[in-house]
Amino acid sequence: MARKNFMSSDFFLDLPEEKSRQIILTLPELVPHIHYMGVHPVNQSVRFLFERQDEGPNRQLDVALLPLNDSFTRVALRASYVNGHAFEADSTIGDLLAFMEAAILAAARGERVVLPEQGRKRATPNRWPLLLAPLASLMDMTFLWKKA
Repeated sequence: MARKNFMSSDFFLDLPEEKSRQIILTLPELVPHIHYMGVHPVNQSVRFLFERQDEGPNRQLDVALLPLNDSFTRVALRASYVNGHAFEADSTIGDLLAFMEAAILAAARGERVVLPEQGRKRATPNRWPLLLAPLASLMDMTFLWKKA
């Protein structure tokens, strides 16, 4: 898999650009762990910092708006590490993009934004059967050898 510096996602809102921009600028008030950093002077994208104490390096998120017509807007999200590190696969950045899309859509509908639980913990497999199988086989061979 190729290494990359960012992940991106896009979706559409059935709102004009002005209303979409107002919703995006109110996100730091609605969503914890998101801090407004500023607007890019060239492409007018809004940059946010997403930080959690338990999840390694901080991530930055750029939200760009493209008006399609008077009533539809394309929202492009781009997430990367603040320090610019490259990665091959990062589920936390993918989760951040999905969460921000859901947060923007919820804010556009006037609903409450709910932050998912802190990091998903992967279940570790039970290793006892792996250790007991060779031991049981060895004991079986010992009993068979004593009977012969």
